[in-house]
Amino acid sequence: TGKCSERMDKVTWDVRGFIYRAAQIRIVDAATGQWGHINVDNFEFSWNLHKDASGGAILQNQHFSGQHYTSQTKSRNAGAAYIFRQVCAQEQGFTSQPCKWEEEERLAASDKRAENFFGYSVALNDDLGLALVGSLHSSIHGFYHEALSKYPHYADLQRQFPLDESLEQYAKAGVTLAATGDNLRLLAFATDNEHITQNDEFMKFAGESGGAVYVFHKGSDTIEQPRWSLTEHAKIAPPDVKARDLFGSSLSISGFYVAVGAIGVGGFHNDDGAAYIFNMDWVHIRFAQREYVALESDGIVTVILKLERASKRDSNVVIGYSTSDLTATGVDSTKFENCSQTKNNMCGDYEQNAGEVVFAMDSYEASFDIRIIDDNCREDNMKYVQLQLHVPGGGSIMGENYRSQLRIDDDDYGLGYCVT
Repeated sequence: TGKCSERMDKVTWDVRGFIYRAAQIRIVDAATGQWGHINVDNFEFSWNLHKDASGGAILQNQHFSGQHYTSQTKSRNAGAAYIFRQVCAQEQGFTSQPCKWEEEERLAASDKRAENFFGYSVALNDDLGLALVGSLHSSIHGFYHEALSKYPHYADLQRQFPLDESLEQYAKAGVTLAATGDNLRLLAFATDNEHITQNDEFMKFAGESGGAVYVFHKGSDTIEQPRWSLTEHAKIAPPDVKARDLFGSSLSISGFYVAVGAIGVGGFHNDDGAAYIFNMDWVHIRFAQREYVALESDGIVTVILKLERASKRDSNVVIGYSTSDLTATGVDSTKFENCSQTKNNMCGDYEQNAGEVVFAMDSYEASFDIRIIDDNCREDNMKYVQLQLHVPGGGSIMGENYRSQLRIDDDDYGLGYCVT
């Protein structure tokens, strides 16, 4: 973004749709030339403009209580992790000075919450540039921060998919580079307009203390010493994690293999505990695009994944993938084949797909295909499909590199509407 000018213009961002969410302001300079830079200044927040509130968190007993203006907010027991690096005199070209420790980075969760105990466990492999931090009491929730299904028990917090086509604006990527696009506002909209209950107490009870592990990556694309990412590269939890499992209570790393303890697994009264072992080879994989676009008549879309790992590999790298509905309707393979013979708008929009992608030892690109249904019916709205990457045999990987979407455009504009 930007206008290639040193003049600074005031910009206003309406963030009401993101209420109840943690946020960070990230300034990213993506220029590759020598003079590329970004000027920013004078951040103002409409919820607190008090002249005495310019020094961090404000205590609850003040007359402008519960708000903040600058600096970090106080979140009791949210937690943090610190990385220190030993610097020796020999590295600095001297021989008379002893080695000393320097703080290299302070790591914190982008979605920090009070009492999460982020930093309860840590594991580090500096050679691979991997740091893992356990967050013992992180709650369990879906990609849109909705409560997870308690099937067969009904929960009015559940947002049903696919969305109505008229809500396509919540699936569009828009002008943002974030993989989630505008859909972070979906739950707030549904709560305000579709009578979905945002029951924070239920959310806390049903998903409290499930636990999570945050993955931080040390980049090597800087001129000076490589730096750790300021926000987590990914966040993981097993698909069978439940409330009070305490996933992330212990961590150990050896090469790309990580062992994670979950001492609460076993239920309310039988905390037998469990350990999970992950192969973290997938940390260098990403979707080639934030959004893939296809016409109905294309019939098939190839989704390309990239592996950005410079070091030599002695084995294949595997990652899981899956598709899910946003505003598009997915069907199984049997229905897809039947619909290929008799086209109509009752057939859905695409074939649901899940599996694993394998990067051969000498390959840095791999792909999977999604088949699209051409229904010969005119439609006014674009259809969106969520694309998600997974730990092989495990749960979804939460992170910008591991989520994309497919947009299906209708090209039956010369035909009539079909009756549902």
